[in-house]
Amino acid sequence: MPELAIIIVSYNTRSLLRRCLSHLMPRVSGLAAQVVVVDNASSDGSAQMVWNEFPDVRVMANADNVGFAAASNQAIRATDSRYVLLLNTDAFPHDAALEELRRTMDDDGQIAVAGPRMQSADGVPLASAHRVETLGKLAAAALGIHRLLPAKVNRSAARLLGRAGAQHLLNYEATRPADVDWVSGACMMVRRSAITQVGLMDERYFMYMEDEDWCRRLRQTGYRVVYVPSAKVTHCVGRSAASAAIGARIYRHSRLIYHKQYHPHLYPVFWLLSNLYAARQCGLVVLTNLFDRSHENMDGARYQSG
Repeated sequence: MPELAIIIVSYNTRSLLRRCLSHLMPRVSGLAAQVVVVDNASSDGSAQMVWNEFPDVRVMANADNVGFAAASNQAIRATDSRYVLLLNTDAFPHDAALEELRRTMDDDGQIAVAGPRMQSADGVPLASAHRVETLGKLAAAALGIHRLLPAKVNRSAARLLGRAGAQHLLNYEATRPADVDWVSGACMMVRRSAITQVGLMDERYFMYMEDEDWCRRLRQTGYRVVYVPSAKVTHCVGRSAASAAIGARIYRHSRLIYHKQYHPHLYPVFWLLSNLYAARQCGLVVLTNLFDRSHENMDGARYQSG
């Protein structure tokens, strides 16, 4: 029985998937680990690329795009390892990151989930440790308050926000493992015995919020969710304007599912803020597209006049 099953869900990200596996495979060679790629009906040859270039990786090729939660659950059911690691195609662990996560979980059987410190391709810290979404947190996101202030000011302001601010600052300042509400599903290690007790991810979430919901259910059962800053992972975030607009709409749908379950009495307010957030995000995308097109026209005019 492998100690660890590493599950990667792929959808039309062949280049990212190749880079992810190229970084990952040398780092699991000494571990009792199985790597599984679940391909959600990609049209870019992702599954064939893995079969051709990474013969040690198990591929589960779906006929349809079933979403992140359902595809992850599919691979969890098909494996029997002690731990499960969910990993995005645009992320890859640094040396010893997987061992750090596993060691942390080995130290305490009440830890159900462990998440690493994340950074961008340029080494800029990214948020992995989070507090659950509250009315205030969603309102700030919907109104774009955090975008109005420089990063250093945002961090200073976070110190005034109690537990929510403290958990946010862990992403920048933590030096040892710390309990948090949830960690990003871009890279999270989960204890299988906890999954058996609490259940798999909620497949109503096509994408987004499924990690927050899962961690919340695990904590409600008495398990711990822990952020491990010594385990480092690079997450190459970045999307086109079109995919950002689609993502905003999917995020809105997931938020409505989440808040209808956890905040039924305030659901109309969460509904309004969720729609405001999606509208603001899509509006920014539209403005970005217009700006890009204007520059393309200017460049074309310059070329023709030259």
